[in-house]
Amino acid sequence: MTIALTACWFLAAPVCPPVNAGPMVTGWLSQYGEAPTVGTIAYRQSVGDLPLDLSRFDGFIATADCGLIGSTAWLSINGGRLEYVIVFDCAGHAETYEWMTTNRVIAEVDYWMAERYGLDGGVEALLFWSG
Repeated sequence: MTIALTACWFLAAPVCPPVNAGPMVTGWLSQYGEAPTVGTIAYRQSVGDLPLDLSRFDGFIATADCGLIGSTAWLSINGGRLEYVIVFDCAGHAETYEWMTTNRVIAEVDYWMAERYGLDGGVEALLFWSG
């Protein structure tokens, strides 16, 4: 058992990393609108960046790093339950990359996740990359 998991169990922490979790990142979230979410998912599936069956994921995130498209992680929004997510998009140009990194925006969540959580603007989150 890792030190993080031992501490999590001992302290009964509200958000514990999955057993096979990789590095943890903390920061802020932003969100996508409905049309960009739908269009981006369709495009990424058409070019093979995402699987056709996305039913095992709780949501989709965009990150600053385009090399992470298709990677998976667990996301906790405001200390809530862990959501299993896949990276479906990234900062497409230098201005967005700079905005995300300067403002510690670790991800932008898809439209449906934003609706489910009632997100409107920046909110704190934890992200555990799949190990």
